[in-house]
Amino acid sequence: MSAPIPVSFPDELLAEVRETARQTHLSQQDVIRQSTILGMPKLREQLAASGVDSLTPLSDEELAASYAKMSAEEIAEDAALGRASLKAQKDGK
Repeated sequence: MSAPIPVSFPDELLAEVRETARQTHLSQQDVIRQSTILGMPKLREQLAASGVDSLTPLSDEELAASYAKMSAEEIAEDAALGRASLKAQKDGK
C-alpha cells in the first residue's frame, strides 16, 4: 500500500530532483523515493545523536510561503494528514 504525501520543495531542491531524474533516467517520484530510502538511516542516526529538539520549526514566513505554493486541495490533504497523525498519536498508534 502507498499513500501520497504532498510536499513543497524549495526551487533549488526541486531543480536538483529534476537534474538527478534526468541524469539517472528515473522519474522525479523515484528520485525522491530513493533519496528517502538512502538518506533515512543517516537522518535517523543524526537525530538520535542530537535529539529531535535540535530541529528548528518553520518560521511563520516559511510556513506561509510553503502554503502559498499549494492548491486548496493540497492544503486540505495536508490538514487531513495532520489530523490523522494527531489522532494516531492520541490513540497510541
